[in-house]
Amino acid sequence: MAFDRKKFKVLHNKRIAKDVYCLELLGDTRAIKCPGQFVNIEVASYYLRRPMSIADWKLGDETTGKLIIIYKVVGGGTAEMAKIAPGEFLDLLVPLGNGFDINVDTTHPLIVGGGVGTPPLIALAAQLIACGKIPQVVLGFQSEEDVFAVDTFQKMHPEVTVHVATVDGTLGTKGFVTHVMEHLTYDYIFACGPIPMLEAVVKMGGALPGQYSFEARMACGFGACMGCSQQTTTGYKRICKEGPVLWKEDLQWLI
Repeated sequence: MAFDRKKFKVLHNKRIAKDVYCLELLGDTRAIKCPGQFVNIEVASYYLRRPMSIADWKLGDETTGKLIIIYKVVGGGTAEMAKIAPGEFLDLLVPLGNGFDINVDTTHPLIVGGGVGTPPLIALAAQLIACGKIPQVVLGFQSEEDVFAVDTFQKMHPEVTVHVATVDGTLGTKGFVTHVMEHLTYDYIFACGPIPMLEAVVKMGGALPGQYSFEARMACGFGACMGCSQQTTTGYKRICKEGPVLWKEDLQWLI
C-alpha cells in the first residue's frame, strides 16, 4: 500500500492516563482508508521514527483533516513526544499497514483491547456502528490509573457496552480480558494488544472468526528491513506491511 510523507500541525498533546497521551494533529488525512492503519512519526534527535496506531481521523482537504494518536511513554522517543507543544509541525509517513476489514459477516461483534492496543479500536468501533453492527467492548489494563477511552466508546451509541478488566482489581473485573469474555456472547472478534493477550483471546474464541492487530517493534515501518516479521500458518509476515492486522486463519499456530 502506498504512503505519503506529510507535515501535520499539532493542535493538542494531552495526558489522559498514567504515561498515556492523546495527540491531535491537523493535516492531510485523505490517504487513510481503514481503522488499524498506523503512521510513522519523526522525533527530534532520534534516527528511527516512532510507529503509532491511528486512533481516529476526520477527512478534510490537504490542511483540514484531523488525526488522533494515542500513545504511551515507554522510552526516550515517546518521552520526547510528550514534550511536543501545540503549534509545532510533525513529519509523518501516512498511512502504513493494512487495517481492519469491517465488511464481514457479524451481528454480535466483540472488540477486545489491551492497554495501548486500545487506540486503533476506537475508529473500528465507530465504523462498525455506522454499518449497524453494534459491538461489545472489553478493555484490559494493569490498574485503574492506566484506564482510558472508556467514555469514548460509551458515547458512540447507547447500546454499546464497555467492560473493563484490571489486573489488580481496582476497576471493573479483576483479572484479564478473558475473564470478562467468558460471560459474553459474540460471533466475531476484533482485538489488538500484546501477543500473550492475543493468544489468550484466540483460544477463548475457539472456532470463531476474527481479526487480530499485532504490536511489534519496528524500524522502517514499511516492510524493507523485515525486523517485525511474525510467524504465521503461511510463513513469516511483516507486521508493518502485511499487518498489523492478521486474520484468524493466519494464527492457528496459537491454538
